[in-house]
Amino acid sequence: MAAHHLSAIFALLANLFFSFSSLFFGRFSQRLGSTWMNTLKASIALIGFGSLCVFFVDWASPTQYQMVLFFISGFIGLGIGDIFLLQAFATLGPARTLVLFSFQPMIFIFVDSYVFNYELSANNYTAIGIFITCLALFTYENRNPNKSWAFTPLLFALIGIALDGVGIFMTKEAFASEPAIDSIQANFIRTAGAVIFYVLLNFVRPIHLIKKFNTLDRKLKFQAIGISVLGTFLSLLCYLQALKLGAASVVTAITVTGPIFSTLWESFLDKKKPTKVLYLCLVMFLVAFYLNFNQIAN
Repeated sequence: MAAHHLSAIFALLANLFFSFSSLFFGRFSQRLGSTWMNTLKASIALIGFGSLCVFFVDWASPTQYQMVLFFISGFIGLGIGDIFLLQAFATLGPARTLVLFSFQPMIFIFVDSYVFNYELSANNYTAIGIFITCLALFTYENRNPNKSWAFTPLLFALIGIALDGVGIFMTKEAFASEPAIDSIQANFIRTAGAVIFYVLLNFVRPIHLIKKFNTLDRKLKFQAIGISVLGTFLSLLCYLQALKLGAASVVTAITVTGPIFSTLWESFLDKKKPTKVLYLCLVMFLVAFYLNFNQIAN
């Protein structure tokens, strides 16, 4: 199977895993704090990737350049970036914040073309446009009139998106410098960077990871661990493999539609009939995914 086919499949899996888990991330964040939830899922992902590296992966000895890129990308993308994004979600609302994310794939079109020399096909460009249109339609339907474009939360959103984009760029650059590196190793280094950020943050603002975890009953403890495995460990595992194999612009365009799938999962769990707009977005997503999967070279 071609690399761009595998990249699209891994990006879709990452999207599905994260969109489902995000429903529960929000509930635990409301109960115990978003920083606590981020710290837990990053820590569990680090343990998972570390275990895979020890038992299943032949360590490829990444270069010092790669180590630095992966570590910093995790520190600022999975660590600092998430702090700003969560603050933007709370003030701007997820819909308005996500509209800003739609610019990320367009930026990476130029990054792919001029930095990584990745030739995008006509189908790629069409698919990216449809993905962004999906997000715009979904955002419009779920707009919150009580939220405003205040300067401070808008700035937080832009900083968070910028840091996330820098993290993606650094990760892609690390893979490009030495393609032999395994994505599991890359994830281990990136999540280590994120966990170290939260350890440092804990000295400034105590997170009480274990203390708050022990306040949960057994069912909620298993649920918190389970969604961390699904929404961070498995999601990142698929996401970085997609990023390694394919164009960053296409991968980000697929994953940016995650809120659509979150709403679809929510409708399924709550036994609510999806709206017509959601059905339309889903059909458009499938069309775009098909176009991306069946590339026609320029």
